[in-house]
Amino acid sequence: METIQRYHFLASLPKETELSGVIAALPPISARLKVLIAAEKLETVGLFYADEKLYLYYEELVEQTAASQGMASAFSSAELLAEVTPFLATPWEQMELVYYSAAPQSVADWRRNQQPDARCGRIAYLKPAKAASYLAHHRALVAEGLLKGDKYQAIAFKDNILFSYYETPRDREVVNVKRVAQDQSQEIAKWLAVDPESHFMRDGRTNGKNFGPLTSLLTLGR
Repeated sequence: METIQRYHFLASLPKETELSGVIAALPPISARLKVLIAAEKLETVGLFYADEKLYLYYEELVEQTAASQGMASAFSSAELLAEVTPFLATPWEQMELVYYSAAPQSVADWRRNQQPDARCGRIAYLKPAKAASYLAHHRALVAEGLLKGDKYQAIAFKDNILFSYYETPRDREVVNVKRVAQDQSQEIAKWLAVDPESHFMRDGRTNGKNFGPLTSLLTLGR
């Protein structure tokens, strides 16, 4: 049986890169991704930009056993986005998935009943001294599995950066990891007790907020 595996990647662009060149390279990428979605190889793709970095999120259809073992993607970001590769200053690097409100149980379980209004990305920067605390609390929230949130949000981490993929409206499907009605999370109380606001570098990159919006370059889905 097949299910869905989620992947987050980031890559850097050279300083003062004209984003127009990247945008001009997207049409053949879009055509390639649409073929893979139609062939049920991919389910959803989002490419985003902020501060001379590109962020890629995609959902791949995989065998259930492969997903449970954390198998690497059958695709490389460089292959999926081949026309963008010449613009990169660093290769694509996979980010660690650290927080979500739901895990795919099967393709049927994960397939959207309605198309989202928008597929979105957002970004946060953790204070280096606070990254371990953020990760520990959010891993604990996932392990507990009771906190409810929007089904398709997924937050990944690398180098003190958090990349969150989500879809709007965010309240269309609200669930928790255990898919139970109970939502009396003890772990969220622990997280709130350590001053969540103190973990984030709120500056111009995020409009002074914990998370700031990413610019959407390309989003596709079934």
